[in-house]
Amino acid sequence: MPSEAVPGAQVLVRFIGGPLPYRAFLARIRQFFDGPDEHLDLIASGLAGGELRQPATPMTDQELAEAIREFQKAPPSEDSLKKLGAKLTRRQ
Repeated sequence: MPSEAVPGAQVLVRFIGGPLPYRAFLARIRQFFDGPDEHLDLIASGLAGGELRQPATPMTDQELAEAIREFQKAPPSEDSLKKLGAKLTRRQ
């Protein structure tokens, strides 16, 4: 039976060994912002649309904070999002 046919099965599959939903990663990123921000909006849309992927291996809060600070130094753009993505995926 496909996991979509069983309520809650997707959550169980992700808990057992699949990647965290991007929303959980986004919630972790939000702690580095004081409130609504164009950079955060760009990250959220990038994660939702697949242009930005979370790291394959876990990052410490310090590593993630450093990547976000560097991202925030540049104006929000597709180019700056690609640079953030490269920093996140470089950890693989």
